[in-house]
Amino acid sequence: MCYGRGGEQPTLTDADLILNRINPDYFFGGAIKLNRDKALSAMEQFIARPLALDVVEAAAGVIKIADSNMASLIHNITIGEGHDPRDFIVYAYGGMSGSHVTSFAKALGIDRVVIPFNAAVFSAFGICTSDYVHIRERSALLLIPWDSNEFNRIFKELEQEVLDELRQHGVPEDEVSLERSVDLRYPMQAHEERMILPSGTIDSAVLERLPADFESAYERKYGKGASLPGWPVEGLRCRVIGTAKAVSVGLTPREYKGRDPSRASKGVREVFFEDSGGFISTSIYERERLDAGNKVSGPAIIEAPDTTIVVRPNQIATVDEYLNLIVEL
Repeated sequence: MCYGRGGEQPTLTDADLILNRINPDYFFGGAIKLNRDKALSAMEQFIARPLALDVVEAAAGVIKIADSNMASLIHNITIGEGHDPRDFIVYAYGGMSGSHVTSFAKALGIDRVVIPFNAAVFSAFGICTSDYVHIRERSALLLIPWDSNEFNRIFKELEQEVLDELRQHGVPEDEVSLERSVDLRYPMQAHEERMILPSGTIDSAVLERLPADFESAYERKYGKGASLPGWPVEGLRCRVIGTAKAVSVGLTPREYKGRDPSRASKGVREVFFEDSGGFISTSIYERERLDAGNKVSGPAIIEAPDTTIVVRPNQIATVDEYLNLIVEL
């Protein structure tokens, strides 16, 4: 609604604007002026009034639900793969991520997030600088006792196909790194585990170790005791991934300028933080004027033309030598 371009329902951006987390005069560096009154009116009409809530309470509720959903998605993915999210750091990229990551990451028990300097175009940067990757795979029902000759034949053919494909892109064979894997599962199950195989000739000793390696991987993912020792294991597909370096990007580290971020200060404004009981005086900083080594103590808002970063109360954001923000939650 706040864009003034035909929206009919309030969105997460409207909620952030109502809570003063987004500067209506600095969206896309001021290229787009946001209409806070339209956001307030829509939030009142569609959410606050039907639920008998104050419009600020409604906006805070929208953000709380959205952050909770983001946390749940990460939780389900990590736990589903047998990982504890508390063991990880969150890399937050995209224009909206910086406004919410310090909330949903904390809800997951994560204590640090990294917000790249080029967060809003981080995916595009990755595509432009990523390696050449070509994948070939072949479905094959491989039943125990496994035949090493069959494995070697399949992988030799797949590797040659990968090398031929990359050669067409001008990649010399000696610059290609090859990785082999086979997808294994227990018969009649839908859950598969990708097992990496060594390069060179696959002999009987490699194949004899595979069931035990599969069981270990299975238990890491689904819990101790979940595997079925002694049960047969079947292979479903073989895969070869060929990788070659495309470009070398040299990012220039910046000289540390000290902890004081005052050079980037844009003043203060009242910003809503539910845990702090409402609107509180919050320091505002310009992202592009922060120097390596600067530390920003929350509550704070760090504004850039392409993103807004919310540093919540009791959190600290540090600028590293590549101008990324490291936020301790």
